[in-house]
Amino acid sequence: MIAAATRVQALLYPARNPMPNDDLKRAILELEERLLTQDVRTSRQALDGLLADDFVEIGASGNVYNKASIIEALLTEMPRQLTVSEFKVREMSTDQAHAMYRATDGATGSASNRSSVWRYEQGVWRMAFHRGTPITRP
Repeated sequence: MIAAATRVQALLYPARNPMPNDDLKRAILELEERLLTQDVRTSRQALDGLLADDFVEIGASGNVYNKASIIEALLTEMPRQLTVSEFKVREMSTDQAHAMYRATDGATGSASNRSSVWRYEQGVWRMAFHRGTPITRP
């Protein structure tokens, strides 16, 4: 009975994330850091591969972006040197993870708290949602 249930579950959920938590954290951190590099932010192909087709971002301005509009915005963005700190990830389900971290611009010192939802689909992780909130200085 258990074997049959396992087979049914495998058929219903074939794209399960096979990673243990430490590996998941390393994988999502690497993806977040890649998305902050100029090589990726200036490559339509790289961005297309990292963002889910139904991607949504709520920008610091409050504007909402879909995949196409955020790719266009990133392709024309001024270069920045962003670093990640205080990185945390939690597994929301076997195929979704939530990342939270602080991004700091090395040139200006400005920082933002960031939150991303990653979804494991078709054998790879893709960002499905992102929100960045600027940190105001007192």
